[in-house]
Amino acid sequence: EEADAETAVFSVVLKDPQDHPLVRVVKTYRLDQQPITEKTFDLNLSLRVENLGDESLMVKLVQQGPIGFRQEEARGEDRRIVSAMWQQGGTGPVMGSHNRGEVVKKGKIILGQDSEEQRIAWVAQTNQYFTCIMTPAGRTGPADPPRFTRAEAIHLTDLPDRATEGYHERQDLTFVYITESLAIPVGQAEEVVFKCFVGPKSKKVFDTVEAYRQLGYYGVISVYFYFCAPNAVATFMMTLLNLFHSIPPHNYGIAIILLVLLVRLLLHPVTKKSQVNMMRMQKQMSVLQPKVNAVREKYASDRQAMNQAMMQVYRDAGVNPAGQMLTCLPMMLQIPIWAGLWAGLNSLIDMRHAPFDGYWIKDLTAPDALIRFAEFEIPFLSGMIGPVKSFNLLPILLGVSQVLQARFMPRGNPQAAAGGNPDQLEQQRKMMIFMSIFFVLILYNAPSGLNLYIMASNFFGILEQWRIREHLKQEDERERFRAKVVQDQAPSEKGYLRRKWEEFQKHAEAAQRVQSRRIQEKRDKKKN
Repeated sequence: EEADAETAVFSVVLKDPQDHPLVRVVKTYRLDQQPITEKTFDLNLSLRVENLGDESLMVKLVQQGPIGFRQEEARGEDRRIVSAMWQQGGTGPVMGSHNRGEVVKKGKIILGQDSEEQRIAWVAQTNQYFTCIMTPAGRTGPADPPRFTRAEAIHLTDLPDRATEGYHERQDLTFVYITESLAIPVGQAEEVVFKCFVGPKSKKVFDTVEAYRQLGYYGVISVYFYFCAPNAVATFMMTLLNLFHSIPPHNYGIAIILLVLLVRLLLHPVTKKSQVNMMRMQKQMSVLQPKVNAVREKYASDRQAMNQAMMQVYRDAGVNPAGQMLTCLPMMLQIPIWAGLWAGLNSLIDMRHAPFDGYWIKDLTAPDALIRFAEFEIPFLSGMIGPVKSFNLLPILLGVSQVLQARFMPRGNPQAAAGGNPDQLEQQRKMMIFMSIFFVLILYNAPSGLNLYIMASNFFGILEQWRIREHLKQEDERERFRAKVVQDQAPSEKGYLRRKWEEFQKHAEAAQRVQSRRIQEKRDKKKN
């Protein structure tokens, strides 16, 4: 109907079978004025219905959400419908999320409704980095008047299997708002208005714009976080990455390496303690091995008695075999950090297409893709990592770094392994190699930024282990040197006073012996 630089208006007149006008529907899109102090991405959408007939009308309006969102994530479907509900007595909107596969399988999903207990706060469609959030205008909490019977997540076409001939990506995921019945008198109109955020999923924007923060728009980011990456951890990782990125040369790859150094420094006391405990335990187990072998031979036919006897041996020596698990603690502490970094890489719009060197790693949020080729799938594995589209060198280097780190771990006498079975160390070695291969496969299509973090952490870990072991060797050499000095030290020459004191002690002891002998002789005479 009309349009200018900031507004677009569309209208249609609906008529009855006799060609008499009944209603006029006007849809208006208007861009908001962008504040200088805030970076907003707001679009106003209004749907107005005018009664042109000669009697009152009862109408329900159905407003569809956006369509056309592309899949950004290479490993799998990343498009979702996210909903937020104001709950009576709650402190903020409660989030819900449904991925495309769930919506396609069920046909449609009811996201929520205006009821006595809740109000629809907003509904959004989102992919890895972008979103469109539709919020009923003027809605600020659960006390607002009800306006919608429900909101639904839907898809507009069927999604054939990826292996189907002629398959192509469907971009039809969307949602709808359905209003309550609206009574429109003759000559009157009713209007439904939405405030729409259309833009990138930026944590900085969602945190700095007051209206976005109150409505909880950050939920379109946090719903992508994993169970092992709590919101606080992922948010903290994103904050640290942005902080390190602010340091010249403003490179996110260097920021990731600086993050590795920070984490390694924080975990160094735990890592050092675990290494020291491991080497001390290996020495203790070497000393106890003869007793352990004797217990094994004595109770060869009774495993329960053997285990009890071995635990008694360890208890008497003050050794706790379970203490070997402490060596895994530094890696276990880093798992939430890895998950938080993965969540950040999958959500931080600032890192999208951010390179490390510009030649090899051109996008830290995607695989390094050294050599690209035609896409193919690996049975079972592609269900977890997605189709293989390129030769990725970084996850292979990651696996190599893990094998090297395993080789640098402290090793003792195989006969001194916990339980006394010399095959346990070989089994542990094979397990480490298997885990390295597993990491290469499971992280093959992972963001190169995550692989860069783990690989850098492994190499820094190798240097840290080498330094700790060298320090322990120096301590052992100093202890041996002190013991040798004490052992080889010649007795010092006795002075005059010391010689006289020793002579006095000898005379006193001799006199005491003589006195004791005389007393004993007198007692013997009395008895006779």
